[in-house]
Amino acid sequence: MFETESPNDKPRIRQLAILLENRVGALQRVLGRLEREVVQIRAITILEAADHAVIRIVVDKPTIALSALRSNGFDPIETELLGVAIPVDRKFAVRRVLSALLSAEMNLSYLYPVSYPVRGRSVIAIQVENLDSAGDVLTRAGFQLIDQQDLSDESDTAF
Repeated sequence: MFETESPNDKPRIRQLAILLENRVGALQRVLGRLEREVVQIRAITILEAADHAVIRIVVDKPTIALSALRSNGFDPIETELLGVAIPVDRKFAVRRVLSALLSAEMNLSYLYPVSYPVRGRSVIAIQVENLDSAGDVLTRAGFQLIDQQDLSDESDTAF
């Protein structure tokens, strides 16, 4: 299987979550390690508490990132997410994504923006309790799902 394929061949993006001590320079060490492996950050979100932070990242080369982080003492947890391309010609598209999920009675765990446009479109990364069902709902609602390969610099396919 290629690094960018999902086991079930449904569009997915891979997220790495890393628990870090809330200390000056901790995030810089993680990002520096990824930079040495030429791994590009495509999305990042940070949840901070008093003594630690949870860093969630989406990268262009998750297998390489996992290996690099593990070999440097970090313990990332990998999770699949849905990547939803936001149509440029539809107003309130994020609300429409959420409305489609709500109409199917699906609970959204979290959402954050992807900073890497895919074929000229903004993308959001979402986590829901059932990715397969949510993907079907969003596809039927007219949204395009992206795959991990779409986050690679080598991606040149069109919707």
